[in-house]
Amino acid sequence: MVRTVCRRVLLVADSPGRRDTMSQMLSESRLPFTDCERFEDFAGSDARLMLGTAPLHQGFASPTARLAVVTEAELYAANPRRQRRTQRDRATNVDAVVRDLAELRTGDPVVHIEHGIGRYLGLEALDLGEGPTEFLHLQYANEAKLYVPVAQLHLIGRYIGADPDAAPLHALAAANGTGRGAARPARYATRRPNC
Repeated sequence: MVRTVCRRVLLVADSPGRRDTMSQMLSESRLPFTDCERFEDFAGSDARLMLGTAPLHQGFASPTARLAVVTEAELYAANPRRQRRTQRDRATNVDAVVRDLAELRTGDPVVHIEHGIGRYLGLEALDLGEGPTEFLHLQYANEAKLYVPVAQLHLIGRYIGADPDAAPLHALAAANGTGRGAARPARYATRRPNC
């Protein structure tokens, strides 16, 4: 239906890290697309293909408006080879889970489930008003920093790329709430307070 009825498509990724991966895939496939920060940008644009981030489980199509929103899950579900590989990856991904802080070394690339690839810079104690708490200090592209509570270690995995020193760091959403993923709840990670 998307191919025959809809003239414009918005692809939505689950997180900014996944969005960066999809952006790279579209670029490598030489598919021209435009970044989309908000649905209003898509609705008011003439771009045929846009890429954004949204917490949608299912897309939709509007034949009258001749547009469709396709989620990342729907995009990959249409590819049986990708489904088999995802199932195989899930089975072997147990090795990528960081089980203990002793497994991390300063400078190691890591993968945050929501924010993608960053670099571990060590532990840091921060007081956010309830007494000091230990956080993993992660650095992303453009020297952006993310502080993840140690209690959320389960959200961090090992980077399993070819060269850890050349791991491609992902960009974080803007800290002021205007960038990609700004509508996402902040329950998964904590940015350093501006005080």
